[in-house]
Amino acid sequence: MSIFFRILLSSLAILILFSCAVKEAPSGGPEDTAKPTIIGVIPEPRSINIPPDTKFHILFSKPMNREKTISAVFLSPVFWDYPAYKWNGRELIVSPPENLEKDKTYVLTIGADATDHHGNRMGTSYSFAFSTGGAIDSGSISGSIYLEKERPTAYDIWAYSLEDTASALFLKDIPDYATQVDSTYEFEIENISFGNYVIVVIDDRNNDLFWDPTSESIGLPPAIIRLESGESSNGFVLKPERRDTIPAEISRVRTIDNRKITVELSQPIPDEMKLDTARFYITASDSTFLAIEGAYIGGEGKLVFETEAQEAGKSYRLKPREFFSLWGNSFDTSGARFTGSPEIDTTGPELLTTVPSDGSHTTYRNDHIEMVFSERIRTLGFVNSVSVIADSSDTLNFIPRWVYPNRIHLNFRTGIPREKEIEVRLDPGKIYDVGGNPMKDSTLSFRFRMAPADTVGSVSIETGKPGNMIGELYSKGTGKESFSTNADENGVFNFNSVLPGTYYFRYFDDADSNGIWTPGVINPFVTAEWFFYHRDSIDVRARWTTDLGQID
Repeated sequence: MSIFFRILLSSLAILILFSCAVKEAPSGGPEDTAKPTIIGVIPEPRSINIPPDTKFHILFSKPMNREKTISAVFLSPVFWDYPAYKWNGRELIVSPPENLEKDKTYVLTIGADATDHHGNRMGTSYSFAFSTGGAIDSGSISGSIYLEKERPTAYDIWAYSLEDTASALFLKDIPDYATQVDSTYEFEIENISFGNYVIVVIDDRNNDLFWDPTSESIGLPPAIIRLESGESSNGFVLKPERRDTIPAEISRVRTIDNRKITVELSQPIPDEMKLDTARFYITASDSTFLAIEGAYIGGEGKLVFETEAQEAGKSYRLKPREFFSLWGNSFDTSGARFTGSPEIDTTGPELLTTVPSDGSHTTYRNDHIEMVFSERIRTLGFVNSVSVIADSSDTLNFIPRWVYPNRIHLNFRTGIPREKEIEVRLDPGKIYDVGGNPMKDSTLSFRFRMAPADTVGSVSIETGKPGNMIGELYSKGTGKESFSTNADENGVFNFNSVLPGTYYFRYFDDADSNGIWTPGVINPFVTAEWFFYHRDSIDVRARWTTDLGQID
């Protein structure tokens, strides 16, 4: 330990953050699982008028993993060059790469990923403010991040100060402020100056303070934050996801027969955009066009286009127009090539999936039955090929609605009766694809039973946020059913007929009305849709309404 620190400790002038240091386990004793802590910092936190050549000293309670700990230390506003780091036992000395500026607040952050020699993470980020002037900035930004699955990844939070709020190239610079998300997935950037900020979450795997789209996730904010002097902004959620910044492309086109092709895209696209055939066109080698007559999602989630008859051996190219990925990347307009197939469609359609599934006894939703076929179905006469029977005797009336050319909902105005064996019978000889091929099976049916009314519960959640909100109750266990609904005009979510169990709740503002959460665009910069989640679990009991009231 340096002489400076020995004098400081003996005079008790150091900032004491914790009542005692953590003792390390003796050799051969129990495993050391205690978290490291910070004993003190020099200069004393919240010091003003510190000299421009100040070096910062951090004393830890335990010997630290030097590489991991250094990668968790940030000095903000961030310098273009990296600070110099020097270890002296448990003491880390941080030397800025250049003199500190006049009349400026600096924040030293030791992130949650600071780790001791035994692999114990500190788990919480700590920030200490200093000023070269006579006052310390008091603005702050706090929030949390949301992960679909918990990961042992140290996520960074970066704040970019924007003089021009329309700037779209902020990620090409180093951030102005940086910290780390703690073990509860929360963060706070303190003592920042007033102005406009973009906040992002990054899993900065190489610790270079730049986003690498090839390997690192990023989460954009739901708004540009505008802080006046001394203001705070809190409560928003960042959701990190992997994404590309390169142009998207039609990566592959394959023929099924001379009237159908499958299309693969390099980046995710909302289904309604995939199936908008006006966004695609097909050119032939002789400068003619091949018409696209329909589109649907087929087996294995593949995008299928129906075309007019292709000429065998002829070269075609499928091209996109005014087409963007979910991440805002435009598609390469050169498209993808395929060769016309000589094969004529002689294969009949297959029933791919049903909801409820065959043999299900826990289905909660009783207003419709869904069937998905392998290809487009001829709608004329289809209703006469399907019957729905309860307990082998009562025929139920339904209204057919084709959601997609190969996906149908059988809607029941009065609901499907519960506690009865429901059988859906199809007459394959009456079900044809658009090419006139009948289903192969001679008999086809599936059965299920609705969950009794007294075995389900309901949930009411008030958010106080009116708008086009979509919410979901979900379970963290695999294979568990989830329940989604839209908020009413007062921002209240009512989930009915929910199977008993433990759930979590999340919701988002579907501003673009595409039915899915939109993560925003990097360039040109577009904010993400507002996303929220409730930290606590929700227990649903049969015959019981769980009313959470208004949640924050």
